[in-house]
Amino acid sequence: SASSDPERYQIDNFGVDNGPGMDSDFDGMSDLSEMSAGTDPYSAGSILRFSPGSADKNLVVVKWASVAGRSYTIFSTTNMHDDFLPLASGIPGTPPENVYTDTTAIGIGPYFYRVGTQP
Repeated sequence: SASSDPERYQIDNFGVDNGPGMDSDFDGMSDLSEMSAGTDPYSAGSILRFSPGSADKNLVVVKWASVAGRSYTIFSTTNMHDDFLPLASGIPGTPPENVYTDTTAIGIGPYFYRVGTQP
């Protein structure tokens, strides 16, 4: 079910409300996180995750598994002790994978990234 109500989603997909931390396919992503990402809570291969990126000619290329009908935000930081700040948002899903080139990653890193979904 594509329901955006977490309890309804749990009941529709699993027959019971398993709680927010249940991971039915043991892929490391909770069922409720899978609801948000639009991934399949029954398939460990269906998960929002980064793919190996690259750093070529001083550009960092970020890749992640994506789902049609979802929009994504890329967050970045150069220091894991600082907050991750939005780098780009409203990026439409282009299954099976999205690719984003970080043109702000100038010089030697490190560069750290997170990806999130938008409604």
